[in-house]
Amino acid sequence: MALDRDQINQKLAQLEDYLKQLAQLKSEPKNSFTESSLVELAAERGIYKACQQTIDIAQSLNAELGFGPPRFYRDLFTQLGKKGVISKKLQLKLEKMAGLRNKLAHEYAKVNPEEIYQIITQDYQDLIDFS
Repeated sequence: MALDRDQINQKLAQLEDYLKQLAQLKSEPKNSFTESSLVELAAERGIYKACQQTIDIAQSLNAELGFGPPRFYRDLFTQLGKKGVISKKLQLKLEKMAGLRNKLAHEYAKVNPEEIYQIITQDYQDLIDFS
């Protein structure tokens, strides 16, 4: 199957929009995440959308490159790493992000505001590297 570059580029553009929105939260002090539920909720939703868009892009790449269907979201990045589409280092980071997406979607009560702050200020770069 031929790679649909337009579709991938549209998804990458949307991911970049999400990342720009998240970048605005990087300047917020740590206590804004722990004391203001609005800042924390905005960050959580932005992270979720960016993670989901990354997964959507990986699904498109996997399907169009003819890789087998994954069992779990993280397997999308495993397959891309094994085939040399992304580096092993980025593969491992994005597998972790897929787990975070699941936590935000299904175990949201267990999400710690400090964890969200760390993602915004440190792990954010992993999504930029993928885009």
